[in-house]
Amino acid sequence: MVSVFLSHSSKDKPFVRELAAFLRQDPPMEVWLDEGEILPGQNIVDKICQGLDSNFIILILSPDSVDSHWVQEEWTDAFWEQTNNQQTKLLPVLYLDCTIPRLLRDKYYIDLRNNQLDSFAKIKTFLLTQHAVTPKHINQLPTRPPLFIGREPELAELRRRLSEKGTLVHIAEMAGKGKTALAKEFAHRYETDFEAVYWLPCESDNLVAIAGDLERQIGLSLGTDLDSLLRDLKHYCSQKRCLLILDNVESEDPAKLIPGGAASVLVTMRRCDLRFLRLYPPLDLSFFTEDECFALFREALGAESVNGNETQCRQLFNRLGYLPIAVSVAAALIKEDVRYTVESLAANLPVDVTELIHDAIQALDEAPRHLLTAMAACAPEGFALSLAAEIAGFNETEALNSLQQSVARSLAGEVSRADRRYRLHALVREAANGKPLAPQHFDTVHKRFANWETNWRQCVQDLPDFQLAFTWALSNFDGLAKDFPLGELAYYGCRLTDRVGRPADAFEICERMALLFKERNDDAKLQPWLNNQALILRGWGRLDEALALHKKDEEICLALNDQDGLQTCYGNQAIILQIWGWPDEALDLLKKQEEICLALGNQDGLERNYGNRALILQSRGRPDEALAFSRNRKGSASPSATNIACRSATTTGRPSSTIWGGSTKPWPFSKNKKRSASLSATSQTLATAIGAGGSSNAA
Repeated sequence: MVSVFLSHSSKDKPFVRELAAFLRQDPPMEVWLDEGEILPGQNIVDKICQGLDSNFIILILSPDSVDSHWVQEEWTDAFWEQTNNQQTKLLPVLYLDCTIPRLLRDKYYIDLRNNQLDSFAKIKTFLLTQHAVTPKHINQLPTRPPLFIGREPELAELRRRLSEKGTLVHIAEMAGKGKTALAKEFAHRYETDFEAVYWLPCESDNLVAIAGDLERQIGLSLGTDLDSLLRDLKHYCSQKRCLLILDNVESEDPAKLIPGGAASVLVTMRRCDLRFLRLYPPLDLSFFTEDECFALFREALGAESVNGNETQCRQLFNRLGYLPIAVSVAAALIKEDVRYTVESLAANLPVDVTELIHDAIQALDEAPRHLLTAMAACAPEGFALSLAAEIAGFNETEALNSLQQSVARSLAGEVSRADRRYRLHALVREAANGKPLAPQHFDTVHKRFANWETNWRQCVQDLPDFQLAFTWALSNFDGLAKDFPLGELAYYGCRLTDRVGRPADAFEICERMALLFKERNDDAKLQPWLNNQALILRGWGRLDEALALHKKDEEICLALNDQDGLQTCYGNQAIILQIWGWPDEALDLLKKQEEICLALGNQDGLERNYGNRALILQSRGRPDEALAFSRNRKGSASPSATNIACRSATTTGRPSSTIWGGSTKPWPFSKNKKRSASLSATSQTLATAIGAGGSSNAA
């Protein structure tokens, strides 16, 4: 267990108790806090020295702590230990505005002034990634292959090569040779060789989604931009004896996740020309031998049935090219369908493996065949049976009954029985051809994500299907009806991913929507997505980039005479200026915002404006002026109309234009820590700010 010493001033005790309670939650840390460790009569100095032997010292920076002699003694000891050992020991945490000690000014620290809850999570994540102790982990592997034959030499070679720390092994073979099945069998058979095994489907070719999946499996909530997310994930995995399995890689992007260090990596792929693998010798995966084909047939059909037809079996194996997927489907077809026998199938051999799979699909009853087509329309990484059932128009009982035929014929594979998630082999997806059902797939995903607030756990699992539907709609945008709800789906996806601590996913959605409208010179629909990107960038501390986007937003609003968007843009720019320490410039922008809000009769905007100005004036030592603005605020004790509008938007699917990119929270910095923490959560700001980029049109 990671041990932590909290170095702080006694005047900050209420806040420090909150932090200690958070760090003790699962995954728990051992937190040293003086009031729980030093009993009456004990030697205080000795007990504190014991606490300073913890893995980490968290220094709570505040006006009181930087002036405390005791605190200075504690953190300087940890500082020099860190310097001498070149290992992270001291983590400064900025709790309240203060003068940071000179020795720490160029050191990494976590800023708690803006968003306490998210920053608490960042503290825990930082400590876990710096320390070779992991959160409680349960391997989330897909279901083990139910019928796995042979491959013992390949399994032994994989185990030998992957036993070396920092190694990478890849299997680059044609579809149907059993790459994924071999990886699954290895992961299940030898998972105890590793501290953890992370299985990452890479069919989507979306690095943000793949990284987010790894983040979720590890149990961290990094909540950073993609580059930082990749860096932290690689650092975390490199400290562990873990196995990373990248299944069905189709591009160079997943190479950015390869950690090195103590981790090992297994890559499966059909391509053999990826540059990042050119220095690694592949594992050769041969076709089935004749003995392995017979072993599979005997296991599936029984020895008596096979032994009496050995000649016909050999003819069948030879015609199928000894391809594992083809042999498996042929065996299942013979076993499950009375119209097929070894003799009849050998006498009427299919042209190739694709034709065999097509024949196997056509041999299904009508309902199972229709369900399989709906499954082929879902995400290749894996999907919920309930989603495919809804596309097919089946209830749960009908779907389960229909599914049985496909599973029995080796046409559908199980990812998780508990979650009822399945996947199709690439050749089965191709033969089943779910492309004509892409519009129904989009409609089903859109309907699910409209209820993401009450069904968010299921929606997180359905994110691969969200990406599939979203990408399809972007690719076909020009041919869609004007009222097609692409903007609504993007809005739901942004809200969900931001709220579950995956802002990189939210940013990518905004970026793709912005690119869509930029290419079409549609500034009216581009503007809110630029603003949403800026809000996320601000949350990441990338203020220069955020301000640049707000400036573009301002230009568009001026050109379109969008006064409401303009006042919001001024408010968001003012926040950045205040963070930079330019309060006069911030107040000038807020004055412009006030004038627009007065002209529009925008009471909600005025309320936010006056609250923000009051906080700036208070921070500058002008309490009388601050009090005057505070008195001008209306409804400050109740939820703002903007928040109400946002909640309404999530149920109606029509986000109000008044909340697009809106700065719905007062200033996120104040010397009153409790006040600022309650007003400034980045995820809440984004949640109430993201708009659909259009109301009743194709945005």
